[in-house]
Amino acid sequence: MLKEKKVTAVILVAGNSTRYGKNRNKNFERIHGKTVLGYSLKEFDQNLSIDDILVVAKKDEFSQVQEILKEENVKKKVTLIPGGETRKESVYHAIQSTDAPIVMIQDGARPGLK
Repeated sequence: MLKEKKVTAVILVAGNSTRYGKNRNKNFERIHGKTVLGYSLKEFDQNLSIDDILVVAKKDEFSQVQEILKEENVKKKVTLIPGGETRKESVYHAIQSTDAPIVMIQDGARPGLK
């Protein structure tokens, strides 16, 4: 049973969004009044099987992530982790930042969790 072990959710938002074509991080775009990142944060915050959340982002985008955390009124502990040069490196940084035996990794740009 999951509740017997700590579960950390990782949301990856440190990418460059190059295919997006708008010269900005698509995770901060609004859809129906909520940011793409906001949808993922809300789902993980409300999921009873998840204990804490790591958001992997570019250091210069930490303030935007913090604004979204406040906007979404996230109750769980959220830790910001600096992203790496590649997705693989970003995932590695996240895994090294937790002692949870179960780690869920989610691409922030694809917030459909249900």
